[in-house]
Amino acid sequence: MKRLVVAVLVVGGLAGAVAAVGVLGVGSFVVDRLGLLLMPRSPFPRCTDDDKRLASALVVLSILDARPVEAKPDGKRLGGCNDDDRLAYAEQSYRLSVSRADVPSFYREAAIKDGWKSAPVPKQEESATQVCLTKVINSRNVYLSVGYSDRPEEKDSDDYFLQVSSGPSGSNLC
Repeated sequence: MKRLVVAVLVVGGLAGAVAAVGVLGVGSFVVDRLGLLLMPRSPFPRCTDDDKRLASALVVLSILDARPVEAKPDGKRLGGCNDDDRLAYAEQSYRLSVSRADVPSFYREAAIKDGWKSAPVPKQEESATQVCLTKVINSRNVYLSVGYSDRPEEKDSDDYFLQVSSGPSGSNLC
């Protein structure tokens, strides 16, 4: 009889342990799944399929091929969609063999011929070298700007980049 009681207790203990492990496993599975449903995967927005299509359209814009005769493409064209802020963009860098003084007027003229329109520039950022144009592409406001290196060692460089970009809010990105 003692053996029977001991056997029942051992089997019962093992069954209880198996059940406890099973409950813990199911419990952690449920908590895991509830966590995924209730918590966003990322605190940042993610690029949508529309954002990615727009980025693909931006990379092939002809304005990115426009350049003064003295400018040569410097590296591959970049483009894509930044998941942190759903920013669709494309960019091409250029290297000049002369001063960059005429670059802003060249792009203003070329872009306007291509259907771009002047976009307002905040008063504190206005300058003769500021290029800010806009065009609607795939139902979104896209902004064209010309940029120069901010690195001190390249301040005298005549290299520049041409960028087109669009965020989901449609706000000015120049």
